[in-house]
Amino acid sequence: MAEVLPSWRELAWQHRSLCAYFALSASAQALPMAAVSLLLSVELGLAARPELITAYYTTCFSATLAKPLAGAASDRLPPGYRRRGALLPACALAAVAQLGLGVWTSGLQSLFALGVLASLAGAAAETAADGALVEGGRGSAPLQARLQVLASACLRHEPPPALTRAQ
Repeated sequence: MAEVLPSWRELAWQHRSLCAYFALSASAQALPMAAVSLLLSVELGLAARPELITAYYTTCFSATLAKPLAGAASDRLPPGYRRRGALLPACALAAVAQLGLGVWTSGLQSLFALGVLASLAGAAAETAADGALVEGGRGSAPLQARLQVLASACLRHEPPPALTRAQ
């Protein structure tokens, strides 16, 4: 007998906080890029030193390589802790680090430190949200697949595709 899956609306409503997180996360990762570019080139005067700008972006984006390690660490925690225990502090830390980039950055050392901190905290938050998705669909591969599609749709800010006629 085929497994009865919840409709997209029911799934989105049950996991509305995760949908909100993924939608806000996509915006939070994309919007500061223009501001950081202005900070680097105008405020810190690095327009004439593109190698430092490249080093900054390389260093910050390399910090996301820690996501598999964070995922392995969160898999060792008891179920339920991943979502509540790690998501909110990681998001708060990433927000403070992003704010610090605009307010407290006065030189290259603070720029790199805050950039890496924001990247690591963002990676931890994304790993915690992914863990919550896995927990939400535990024991059901089709439900897990639907949750992944729903998260992708939230990242793209569009409704999920109609995969079945019985919605």
